[in-house]
Amino acid sequence: MASQIISRFRRSSLYGAGAETLVFSILNSAFRFGKSIVVAVLYGVGVQTDVFYAAQNFLFTPTSLLASSLNAMVIPAYQAAKEKGNFAYSYLLGMFIPLAVFACIFVLFGKEASSIVFSGFTTDAKMLLWKMLLVFSPLILLMPIKALFDSLYRAEKILIYGNMGRLLNTVISLLLLILFSGLNVFGLAYASMGGIVIEASILVFFFLRQFQFHGRLELAESLRLITKSFPVLFGGLLAIASLYFERYLASFLPPGTITLHSMALGVIDILRTVFVGSLVGAFYPFISELVVAGKKDEFYSLLSRMKEMIFGVLGLLMVASCSLSSPLFVFVYGHGKFDALSAIRLSQQYNILSFSIIYAASGNINSFLYYSKFETKLQQIVNLAVAIITGYLQWVLLANLGLKALAIGAEVALGISLLLDYILLKWKFGYKIYEAKDIVAMAISLIIAIVCGFARWEPWFLIIPILYYIGITKYLYGLNIGKILRLLAPPRKIGNGRMP
Repeated sequence: MASQIISRFRRSSLYGAGAETLVFSILNSAFRFGKSIVVAVLYGVGVQTDVFYAAQNFLFTPTSLLASSLNAMVIPAYQAAKEKGNFAYSYLLGMFIPLAVFACIFVLFGKEASSIVFSGFTTDAKMLLWKMLLVFSPLILLMPIKALFDSLYRAEKILIYGNMGRLLNTVISLLLLILFSGLNVFGLAYASMGGIVIEASILVFFFLRQFQFHGRLELAESLRLITKSFPVLFGGLLAIASLYFERYLASFLPPGTITLHSMALGVIDILRTVFVGSLVGAFYPFISELVVAGKKDEFYSLLSRMKEMIFGVLGLLMVASCSLSSPLFVFVYGHGKFDALSAIRLSQQYNILSFSIIYAASGNINSFLYYSKFETKLQQIVNLAVAIITGYLQWVLLANLGLKALAIGAEVALGISLLLDYILLKWKFGYKIYEAKDIVAMAISLIIAIVCGFARWEPWFLIIPILYYIGITKYLYGLNIGKILRLLAPPRKIGNGRMP
């Protein structure tokens, strides 16, 4: 049975949907990268762009975390449901209750709360921020619903609709960004909202076509499942508090600080979409399948291959991007209202934050393990520790390091959180996620990211990925160029058609 799961995974998901996801990820990332360049050239770095990114930070983050928490256990619950269509409609209805509560909180306290979080802004900037938040307010409904539909499709191993929606989101928002360029900073907000509406519409359209409702709604059961997600929501609130504290600190720094930090995070998210989504993203749904089946040997076989990709391949790509970021960012971004000095500062911030690519790839394994065991409380211990460590480090380092303190505090805390996951998962469930070589690879990746974030770029930076390849990729994980290509390429059918 377990071998059949692995075989089916190799055939249909990694090399079918996985190849599809890779194509969509590359296209989507190319357009997103183009969008970030257009924003930099047309708007530069200043108070208005700070307000735009502040509005995104203030509302996008809680709505995204609300969406993640409400959908934390949807995939295993959906897979276990007998009437999948009824489950989907019931859960959709159940989601409206917490969303309505959140919308009321936003209407009543959003203006005052945003002014407190961004206390360093001027009065005019705070008023502009609230107007921007009103433009973004439909996200409270759109983000969780489209996340639900995307999760249901992933549970069915259908990735095309989510991939298509994300691509159209980026393309439409880029076109609208150019079309609305005369509306100043509000053009950015309208363009972003237009893309999200298109993505949600795509997911809703195909959902309604695929799932025909019949029977009765199981609202009570849906609310019970949503209630089990509350510990995840609590962890999300900790993350929001940590982010808001970070932005509170940033609002007192010179104008443009929030813009540079947010742009660096945006570039990281683009690469995370390509690298994590295409290299290891197709593995994630199969973690819960093997864990629920109790097939530890097969899980460890899958985990070993994932860690080769994460630390051997993805780590190499991350380090290579750090070694090239400074000249590349100056060449790409250093035009129009975005000068070369801003591009260098952006590249340094990106370098420090790049470790979050490794964290995302590896942290998702841990999350799927927690959720497959329907465990939502232990992970919040980790989230609480991360929030405290992040805030403390950022506060202590801010006076001396300024903008870089925001990145260092966050990335060091993320590295610690992976180790805490390792301890808790081993203690509670007996799953040993990391070996010594994995922890070494993690530490080296984080050190390289921080060093590249402070050192002035020199040609010797190009040696760094070579050293990583020799020491980590080849020595620790036994991968050479040929093995990496075979790891990424579809296996050939042999004999009776079984995959090797």
